Amino acid sequence: MARTTRRVKDCLPQGFSTEDLEVARWFLDVVATVYHGALHSHATVITVPDSKGGRKPTSLSALFHQQWPHVLIDDILTALANVGFITPPQQTAEPATNAESGGYFFRLTATSGRALL
Repeated sequence: MARTTRRVKDCLPQGFSTEDLEVARWFLDVVATVYHGALHSHATVITVPDSKGGRKPTSLSALFHQQWPHVLIDDILTALANVGFITPPQQTAEPATNAESGGYFFRLTATSGRALL
């Protein structure tokens, strides 16, 4: 168990704990049940409450940035891929005029629902 925990900690970006990794994995499991197939880090397809009592569209990268403003989205996705929760993120190759350009595509893996430790 200690060896597994140490390997997981070795692949985490600075300022991102194993508990943070579990929260990110849990959130992805929740989002993936609504949006089947490949997920895109910068697509504004997740609705969240706004300050006026309504809902507004946002992206996974924006939500992760709110939770972990000091950690880059690609570092978080790489850590999730390294422990097997998602497939390795693939950077998009869309034109710069696309609102989703610069993001990453990935899928949840069959092991994503398992506990980390």
